[in-house]
Amino acid sequence: MNTLETLLEILKRLEELNQKLQEIPIPTSEDIYRRHMSDLHDSEESLMYQLRLLQEAHFIFMIHIVEPDDRLMIPGIYGYVVAKNEILHPLVAEYHRRLEQVYEAQLFKRKAASTIIRELMPEVKQYNNTPLGQILNISIMLEQYVRLIAEKPEEYEDYWKQVKLRQLLPDLEGVESVDMPGFGDLASDSDLGEEDSKGPVEKVVRRAVDTPEYQELARMDLSGSWGKAVEKYGVVFLMRVHLRKMEFDTLKRLMSRRRITREEDLRYLRDSLRVMEERFSLDRSMAHMIEPVRELKRIAQIRLNQFTILRKKLEDELDV
Repeated sequence: MNTLETLLEILKRLEELNQKLQEIPIPTSEDIYRRHMSDLHDSEESLMYQLRLLQEAHFIFMIHIVEPDDRLMIPGIYGYVVAKNEILHPLVAEYHRRLEQVYEAQLFKRKAASTIIRELMPEVKQYNNTPLGQILNISIMLEQYVRLIAEKPEEYEDYWKQVKLRQLLPDLEGVESVDMPGFGDLASDSDLGEEDSKGPVEKVVRRAVDTPEYQELARMDLSGSWGKAVEKYGVVFLMRVHLRKMEFDTLKRLMSRRRITREEDLRYLRDSLRVMEERFSLDRSMAHMIEPVRELKRIAQIRLNQFTILRKKLEDELDV
């Protein structure tokens, strides 16, 4: 099974799991490899790498079910959901129902899910790693992802995802077509049709990454211990560690010293900071951290804007 076929099989299985509402519809980082995908990968690390690719290409969402807490030695637990409205909406309804049940069982009160979320959101940290906290986190993030698709629908259309996945995995070019209804055709240019495969969006992506200007903009300083850590763990993992510890000044220095420069890494950082900002705004105890988060998000956005300007320049050249 080649890379493309493996990715499609992961998506197929994940969608099937997400539709089993009366069972456990959201597989987690604790069991997705062992129970569902071990025949596709030689190791859990290999599966997690491909899940990150699918997440970056907007095929799936990752849900923070349990937030990691180094002080209490609690590891993070993450869930995986296909990024499609027809999957998300039934899950929202199901987890609202579960939230109401768990809330009533634990606090002996009966309330609507929307009221529970509004009531417990400012105190979400104190419920971390509890049954109520896990379902609360899932409910909150499912709603956030529904809103995200509504705000940026173009980024969740098949063509955008195809282009992004090819950008992340250039070796997918020319792979023999795999028939997988519901996920579009991710395989080769010929399968997209001659006109579509040479459309302006894809031409801009390809030309941008090949230009000296783009390569210079994305050039990352991998000298010293940072380079060794990146080679071993990857930039996203290292950023997650700093975000978990709320080391925003460290991340700011890493960007200023060209340690974090790639577009996909900056986008991950910006999007993670958006989620943190939203959560902090609902948690009075974290209000003092909102401004540092906003400042770091602003810097990441400025760097991303440089890539946007470059793409616009290439679009203008294509129109000539």
